[in-house]
Amino acid sequence: MKKLPEGFDTGGRITYGVDTVHLRGGYGEMDWEEERLTRRHYQSATLISSRLADSKLHMPVIDIDIPVRLYPSSTEGHFHLYIDKQMTWRQYRRVLRALVRAGVVERGYYSASWHRRATHLRLPWIKKETD
Repeated sequence: MKKLPEGFDTGGRITYGVDTVHLRGGYGEMDWEEERLTRRHYQSATLISSRLADSKLHMPVIDIDIPVRLYPSSTEGHFHLYIDKQMTWRQYRRVLRALVRAGVVERGYYSASWHRRATHLRLPWIKKETD
């Protein structure tokens, strides 16, 4: 039985194994192999999907090919994402707009950032003041 990293949770996402299937051609065609996904319990799976079990909904799982860092926010269950990729303000605004439309980033944060022409976060060791 595989041991998941501490704190890892599938969040209800479907997990799969990859099976190689040998298919035979007919009428002089060549044989070939094809990979197929088979739904499996997470402990015997090799892939996790964005698809939620028994739902048409998704929760993103994304392969990011650049360095990123994630720090907890002062607000429980919220995080600050650092993406270590240089881009123009125009490119960055497009990323932010897409995240707002998807409901990942709050519209007010986008609006304030648009006016400042940059996003801003508290440093990880600075806590939000509460009344």
